[in-house]
Amino acid sequence: LRRRSDEAENQRRFLEALLDSLQEGIIACDQSGVVTLFNSASRGGMEDGKYVFETFFDHYELYHGDGRTPMTRLETPLARALAGEVVRGAELVVVPESGQSRVLLASSRAIRGVDGEKMGAVMALHDVTERRAAEAALAHQALHDPLCGLPNRVLFMDRLRAALARGERAGPHPAVLFVDLDRFKQVNDTLGHDGGDEVLVAVAERLAGAVRPSDTVARLGGDEFVVLAEQVSGLGEAKAVAGRLRAAFTTGFEIRGTSVGVTVSVGISVGVGGKESAEDLLRRADAAMYLAKQRGRDRIEIAV
Repeated sequence: LRRRSDEAENQRRFLEALLDSLQEGIIACDQSGVVTLFNSASRGGMEDGKYVFETFFDHYELYHGDGRTPMTRLETPLARALAGEVVRGAELVVVPESGQSRVLLASSRAIRGVDGEKMGAVMALHDVTERRAAEAALAHQALHDPLCGLPNRVLFMDRLRAALARGERAGPHPAVLFVDLDRFKQVNDTLGHDGGDEVLVAVAERLAGAVRPSDTVARLGGDEFVVLAEQVSGLGEAKAVAGRLRAAFTTGFEIRGTSVGVTVSVGISVGVGGKESAEDLLRRADAAMYLAKQRGRDRIEIAV
């Protein structure tokens, strides 16, 4: 009897060491939902291993993978497994009472005895917090200007196409305002390229502060910026937006101890639902901006 007891204890210690060596969290519960087993990777705040689903929610907040939609008790992978579902790769966000939220991938299934009766459920948790953060950072870099943090051409054109589609269905139509800094080469010659970059960042902030939250300010490259003004009632409202953009530069910038004055030339094109592409709309606004340059700079011109 003593030998059998020692063998059982050795087997328990072996399994415990095996589970604790895993990087994935392992949690098991009985048929009532009482946690009966967990390894170090899944410990979190469960010091005694006796949390039931009900008390678990007193210590943690659970959300679906979007990080905003709360996860109910019946939606947890263990509860779903107890109900007979096989869960694979469910994404959830766990927010403890204190500490950093974690993004986890959970797989869970019921545990059945030799007679087929349900004994409980087991869940494996894989922490993908760092991976998701890296993916989000890469996605942001792919769609945003590295200097100013504004949307880049790719993201701008995607939003413009979507705005044109919405305008075609229900109106009103979007306007594109092409904004170019006047005589920016002189700024670079005076301040150097690093100082010029500081001016571009300051310009981006001014432009973003001059539009509505629903509008998009993007940097196409160099000193070229573009604004997508959605749901403008017509050319008059588009001109009013352009006027606010110009007015944003009535005062200059203080860059590296030097006062820098900036003016902008603005070209406007207004979409006509279903009659032109996003590329056409941007091209017309660009042409109107160059017309503003030719006619003396620091002015607004409308695409014909």
